[in-house]
Amino acid sequence: MTIPLRKYGPLGEVILIRRHLCPVQGFLLQMPLDANERKIIPSCHALAKGIVFEADINVRPTLSAMPSATVSQEMPCDSVRVFDLLHDYSRRLAWDTLLREARLTQGHTAAAKGATSLCVGRPLFGLIGIETRYITFSPGAVAAVEMVNRPLFFESFVASIRHADTVHGSVATYKFQFIARPAILRWILHPIMLYVLRRETSKRLQALAAYLTNLR
Repeated sequence: MTIPLRKYGPLGEVILIRRHLCPVQGFLLQMPLDANERKIIPSCHALAKGIVFEADINVRPTLSAMPSATVSQEMPCDSVRVFDLLHDYSRRLAWDTLLREARLTQGHTAAAKGATSLCVGRPLFGLIGIETRYITFSPGAVAAVEMVNRPLFFESFVASIRHADTVHGSVATYKFQFIARPAILRWILHPIMLYVLRRETSKRLQALAAYLTNLR
């Protein structure tokens, strides 16, 4: 049977395609570009991925990949200044459009490798609080975090933000990956959460750039 499906590109964009659907013992076969790389994955994940399906029972089940996105934003000042403001939790709520609370946790008083922080979303985003630990912290260059708690809808979350100076200021590039929970609903949660997170990340970086412009 041939049906229209959606495939999500690397930045979450929707690509409408047509693929063949064939159930095999409760699973659907994901057929990558190389026919020798066939894998059976649960039907809900297969439908969410929107790629080629073909029957072959001589393969093993596997899970879908982590949704991810990359968002870049030009900044009006150098990387060091952007980095310092971004990781200054005493000023975080002055510009962050997503959060209602942002603070360091577990006794930490400054952002650094190994430090932990809690960021809680505004009511519109369900007041979800994600606690993360800095796994990379290079001032003016790059910082990366991993989720250490288990908030609603998130099984895992990792993100990084990298800075590069330009002639007129700098560019901040934010990348994130996540896995939703419960697993049975990932087929619908992944595309929705990816869209929301990518949109809100873009808005946050634009707000950061505007705030820095007003400080000049």
